[in-house]
Amino acid sequence: MAKRRESSMRLRHFGSYMGVVLCACVLIGMLGLSRAINEIYEASRLEYQERMELAVEDLCSQQEILENVSFRIKSSALYRPFFTERNAYYETEVVEDILKYRDYSPLIDEYYLLQRETGDVYSPQGKLTFAQFAQYRLRVEEPWLDGLFSGMEMQILAHPHDADTLLFALPFRVQTDGVRTPDTCLIFLIKRAALAGRLERISALDPSVLTVYWRDFPLLGDPSILERETISVASQEGDWQIFSFVQPAHINQRLMDFRRYFILVLTLGTVFLLAMAALIAGRSYRPISRLTARLNIPQNASAEDIEAAVNALQDAQSYTKQQLQNDLAGIARQRREIAKQLLFARLNGMRDARLDAQMAEAGIALSHPWFCVVLVKWLDGKSREETVSSMAHALADGDMSLYPAGLYRAGESILLLNFALRGQLEDFLMVLRESLEVEGGGVALFAGDVCEDMGQITLSFVSAIARREAEFSGETERMGPMEAGWYDDRQVRLMMQALREGNSLKAQTCLDALCQMLREKYPMMALQRCIWADVGSQLLRTVAQMNVQLDPGQLHMFLMAVDTHSFQQQLSRVLEQAIAASNARTAQENQQMERNVVEYIQAHLFSPQFTIAEAADAFGISERKVGAIVKLATGLPYKEFIIRLRMERAKELLAREDCNVAQTGEAVGYNNIPYFIKTFRNFTGYTPGEYRKLFEEKEDAR
Repeated sequence: MAKRRESSMRLRHFGSYMGVVLCACVLIGMLGLSRAINEIYEASRLEYQERMELAVEDLCSQQEILENVSFRIKSSALYRPFFTERNAYYETEVVEDILKYRDYSPLIDEYYLLQRETGDVYSPQGKLTFAQFAQYRLRVEEPWLDGLFSGMEMQILAHPHDADTLLFALPFRVQTDGVRTPDTCLIFLIKRAALAGRLERISALDPSVLTVYWRDFPLLGDPSILERETISVASQEGDWQIFSFVQPAHINQRLMDFRRYFILVLTLGTVFLLAMAALIAGRSYRPISRLTARLNIPQNASAEDIEAAVNALQDAQSYTKQQLQNDLAGIARQRREIAKQLLFARLNGMRDARLDAQMAEAGIALSHPWFCVVLVKWLDGKSREETVSSMAHALADGDMSLYPAGLYRAGESILLLNFALRGQLEDFLMVLRESLEVEGGGVALFAGDVCEDMGQITLSFVSAIARREAEFSGETERMGPMEAGWYDDRQVRLMMQALREGNSLKAQTCLDALCQMLREKYPMMALQRCIWADVGSQLLRTVAQMNVQLDPGQLHMFLMAVDTHSFQQQLSRVLEQAIAASNARTAQENQQMERNVVEYIQAHLFSPQFTIAEAADAFGISERKVGAIVKLATGLPYKEFIIRLRMERAKELLAREDCNVAQTGEAVGYNNIPYFIKTFRNFTGYTPGEYRKLFEEKEDAR
């Protein structure tokens, strides 16, 4: 009973702890949600603030363009009669000036020039009187026009009868008698939709939540949005103001989606925690019942009976483990004897399908009669029977590795032997030739020093020869002695690095150091041949990574060298050939890269969105590398190269009559038309309009 009360108490404590943890998780989640919503709100607010500042700058530039039109006409007419019957040509010149500036401002729809003294109105459609203009164009009384001459500053008025049209009036004086009253007025008719489209194109604002004012005069939008929370941006002169509601529909949608996903994750997390709590509580409930069920005793058993059952279970488990270990040891001994008998029978000439099946079932893999690599732990056997028996023991103990067929070269077998008694080498070789029935193939014998067990030298021999055979036959790569770490491979790694860098002098220096190490530390030719095979493997891997093709016959030459000197000479030739091929390939790739980069820039530079970063991303290189390639290929810095190509294209377009200045600037990659005009003038010495006029004069002269 005491144990049950203790278990129930633990369960209640656990439930309390889980409740506190769940409450803390919910509180932390709500705080995180609130902070995330505030961050999204502030980020959207700053984004809209920046967009509206761009919109205000564009409106100010449009106002400056319109005022420049009046200044142009005013400065051109100060010292000459204005619109007289005697100077009809000058009227055409003034209209042409207006047409030029109209190209700079796509907002201009219609324009009229009012001359107060003569009562004339000039437009591209023809000449009108004040009465005709008031009656047929504006549909107002003639005295209404006098209000346009009330001051010397630009005015923006609503059209008297067209709610979708605005009047931009720019009054000025062209006479020089000192009177400040304007006698001339330039009127532009601009659609509200065009103004809204200009703002929407530049700032990507939603027109439904946008209101634009000019000197307290509403131009666009609904003033009712000012009753909600708004963002206001104004120009430095205070003429233009834009108000925008900071929470349009798509921002609200983002917040709703975020809340929905967060609530879903929070709900799933809560359900998971409750499930874990229920699982843990279920495991800790009624422990006595679960214990008695496992021990297969009644639930009302006494404590002494339960303790006795637990002790009996522990004894049974201990006995089972010990018995299992004994059985496994017996199976291992039995398998060893079977393997020894099967291998002994096979090596003594017994060859049939049943024996092969039994050997395969016993886990013995043979590729008889062509062995690739045979690793033999040589014991102290003297006779033929003892020799074969020792081989069987070695295989059964897992010390002899017989690789399957596929790695060997046809007609040749390689035998690696680690022997204890050097004097019995010849007799042992003869026994192996007879037992393994090697016919038609040579046996390459590598003899190592006397060692007591399967040391690093023997293992390295096997891995080196397996690697060499795999590399030349195209099979799977094996672990070589360099990875095994049994000799100092620093010079080999440095030599491969120099090969990748194309540094011939460094590669030769590393090769000299490697050969010196071979002479001093590994005088035995068997050891040197293993290292040569490993160097050849690394060389093949490196040239494959460099995409360099070498002559396989020349690679095979240094592996078959008779001494260290010939190995050094043959490998030196291979390195020089690989470095020369790599340098030639690199030079060709660099030239191709230069052509590709220049062609890509020429194909995309007329796009307004084209940047040097786009070209760098297209070829996976840095922006500085793109500039260096352009400089090397063209002899010009990147920026100067771009400007030259764009300006040459602009000159070709200006020579055509169907392209105005604005269209030409956009066609060569400039959205900012004033900047295009400035760049064109710096490049040619003329503005686009002057260049076109000069070109037309040259054409007329022909």
